[in-house]
Formats: sequence, structure tokens, C-alpha cells
Amino acid sequence: MDQKAGFATCVNKYCPNAKVVYDLFHMVYNFGRLVISAIRLRLAYENKNKNDDNAYSLLKRSRFLLLTKNSNLSKEKRIKLNDILSFYHDLYAANELKELLPEVFHAHSKEESESLWDEWVRLALQSKVQEITKFAKVQNRRYRDGITNSGIYRIRTSVLEGINNKIKVLKRLAYGFRDLEYFFLRIMNSFRGNSLEC
Repeated sequence: MDQKAGFATCVNKYCPNAKVVYDLFHMVYNFGRLVISAIRLRLAYENKNKNDDNAYSLLKRSRFLLLTKNSNLSKEKRIKLNDILSFYHDLYAANELKELLPEVFHAHSKEESESLWDEWVRLALQSKVQEITKFAKVQNRRYRDGITNSGIYRIRTSVLEGINNKIKVLKRLAYGFRDLEYFFLRIMNSFRGNSLEC
């Protein structure tokens, strides 16, 4: 599941013996939003206050460059990223931690996942970057068990997220229609061959 407090509360209340596993996609998304984007905007406005319009503009336009997995970048974009990271220590530290985070979720046991997570938290605290240290402390205090459970249960919410997104697209395409039965048939038609039985 993702880390919305209500989900874990419901699981603890109605399924007390269930083990919660937090999803890598949502962890990376939260890290990008709460850490990388926050650092980027802070640095951008610092440059704006110094009247450095070029640096401000570069940082404002580098959002997707900083959030994308490094191995998915073209050679040209990787050079551009390296130029930014070499100039801004805080973004460099955040980028390194972003790249290390998936390793925690690819562990093959709870012990390995815990070891990798503890090392990740140690590196995060060592960075001394406010956004990074705050994120690491909150995650470690509230979500450590659910994060490291990924070493036991190699499951993701990616299929479910894909289905939800497809239904949202169908809903937008059907704007104005009031026939819920037809809408349900459209959803079923979109997933032909997929069993709806639990």
C-alpha cells in the first residue's frame, strides 16, 4: 500500500495479523516530492533572491530531469544532470539517495532489507541536508517495518495503479454519460482476459 495514514489504520483495525508492505513507487514519489522538488525550489528561490536569473530558470526547468531514474536518461540529459549535481551539493546528495532507495525493496530477506534500509538512513542523516534528514527520520520512525517487509513479500501496487489509471481515462472519455451499466461494461471490456474473481 502507499503511506496514507488511513490505509494502515484500517489494516491494523480490521486485519490485525496482516503485514503491511509499503510500495516502492510511492516511496520514490514521496521522496521526489518532499525532498528533491523541495530542495530544487529552495535553491531556485535562493538564486532568484541573488538576481541570478539563469540559475533560477535552469533549476525551475530541471524538475523531470532530477526526478527521472538516472539510467533512463539519454546521454545528453545525463550530461546536463551531472552539470547541475556538480554545482549543488544538496541535489547531488538527494540524487544519490534516490538511486539507492530501490535496492531496499529488491532485497531477498527481511534482514537484508533492514540492513540496506539502516544504511540508507545513515547516509541520509550524514548528508546534513534538512529536507533529506527530515524525510529519513519520519520514514524510519513511522514506516520502517512496512518498508523492510518488502524483503519478505516481493509485491507491488503497480498493476493496481495501472488499472486505476485506465479507469480514470475511461471516466474522462465518458464525460457527460450517465449510464453506469454501460460504463461498467466499458471497464470490463478494457480488461478482457483478466479474471475479476478474487
